Amino acid sequence: MQYRPEFCVWETTLACNLACRHCGSSAGKARAHELDIREALGLLAALADLGTREITFSGGELFVRPDWARLLARARELGLASLIVSNGLAVTRHVADELARQDVGSVSLSVDGDVRVHDWLRPLNSLVPSERSAPESSERASSHEQIHWAMQNLKLAGVTVSAITQVSKVNFADLPAIYDFLVAHGADAWQIQMTNPMGRSVRADGAPRVPVLEPEDLPSLYAFIRRVQDEGKIRCLAADCIGYYRYDEPLLRTVERPHDNFWQGCQAGLRVIGITSDGGVKGCLSMPDTYLEGNIRERPLSEIWNDENAFAYNRRFTVDSLTGGCSGCAFGKLCRAGCHSFAATAQNGDISRYDYCIRRLVPDTVAASK
Repeated sequence: MQYRPEFCVWETTLACNLACRHCGSSAGKARAHELDIREALGLLAALADLGTREITFSGGELFVRPDWARLLARARELGLASLIVSNGLAVTRHVADELARQDVGSVSLSVDGDVRVHDWLRPLNSLVPSERSAPESSERASSHEQIHWAMQNLKLAGVTVSAITQVSKVNFADLPAIYDFLVAHGADAWQIQMTNPMGRSVRADGAPRVPVLEPEDLPSLYAFIRRVQDEGKIRCLAADCIGYYRYDEPLLRTVERPHDNFWQGCQAGLRVIGITSDGGVKGCLSMPDTYLEGNIRERPLSEIWNDENAFAYNRRFTVDSLTGGCSGCAFGKLCRAGCHSFAATAQNGDISRYDYCIRRLVPDTVAASK
């Protein structure tokens, strides 16, 4: 079977101007030997040759990489649709205007609480200096304050503004405040996802620095997402780690009408590819490094992607491998035990089951046809 990496998430650098306490990749300092501009432009060409349609520029923080505008320009030349995930700290009006000029599809800003909670979770990293989204007269030491200005700069430039919230036990109670903030500031869409227990969110001894949600928290999170969707003030969707297969599954998965999307299993290594800043290749950038399939400095990207032994957890999946509550599930063949990146970290590496499945935690109480 021929697979095509239609969607790529690229960690353009691990350098970051924040030092977030819940960062799954422990971003802050750049990796040793990150891809230089020649290698980076070559990567974009290789992705285009493989049939990639959309690339999400992530980090670390894209805007601390000096050549970020050249990367966006090359992606546009190659016909790759560009999206950006940013912490919003350095989205000045100049940056926003350049993003509009490069026809960036959307910029997703990380918003994780009110001022107090957001600033605690996302403190500034003094080791990586950068511009600020806010003018000189504002509170420039607050990462939350920068979000306000980043959203304003992007809206004035005509760039679509989305938000991403990483939910943990630290900020679960702040979701209504985040909701009000995003509506008041005109965010176009909001993605809600669970914090992964990896990277900086876990201490060296394995104890949580930022406690993550437990399965018993999911019914309340699910109810909140559905309420926001029903109120219709902002387009809201659940990330891949939240679901699956209740009667209203398409509503969780779709921000536009008609609501016709639904969970079709982890797409890592099937339609999705992740690239680390030093050229490592994964099926999904959020998966632990134990899932690295190779490096583009050692083998061409096409060779890694087309390797018959690569991404075996998805390409060679069989329903017999499912365990726990997923074993015997009617949707097992399609679902393949939910989000592998979250399971790999929250379930001690076990991706054969998904303990956070909404269908088991919140049984349907109404007919699917209603």
